Amino acid sequence: MALRFEVLARFNRARAARLTLPHFECNTPLFMPVGTQGTIKGLTTNQLEDIGCQIILGNTYHLALRPSSELIDELGGLHRFMNWPRALLTDSGGFQMVSLLHLADITEEGVTFQERISEPPICPKNGAEDDTIVNIRNETLGEVDDAPKSDTLIRYAHNSVAYEKEQNL
Repeated sequence: MALRFEVLARFNRARAARLTLPHFECNTPLFMPVGTQGTIKGLTTNQLEDIGCQIILGNTYHLALRPSSELIDELGGLHRFMNWPRALLTDSGGFQMVSLLHLADITEEGVTFQERISEPPICPKNGAEDDTIVNIRNETLGEVDDAPKSDTLIRYAHNSVAYEKEQNL
């Protein structure tokens, strides 16, 4: 299923829209709770559905550390790991490039973090090729979501988009 975004209504600068994703059709504006490590603390997925939650945000960097992208892959991807039938969005780890800059080495080949918990995850210049991202199997990836503007990081985003188009992701 192709991703689709259609504007349904506008009022001044505000808009209401429908975002069609492989697992769910989301209406905007929407509330997106953060499931940093694949869980929303204090609520079950059934409770989230009952209150109308349409999409959950995961954090690629933290998911790679705990529980690990390999474990998520073994269990059938992030939807199955979380027991979540609706939409998921994972970020690119770009925020960590800023917040953990003191632990990051940014080169043309990607970003390597000196990790405090386990082995260092690497975000290659073509983020879609990253095993972490592939193993998580989410349907929507926010590419370089909050990173300092630099030629290198802008090239990362362009390379990832080109790779995803090439691979028909």
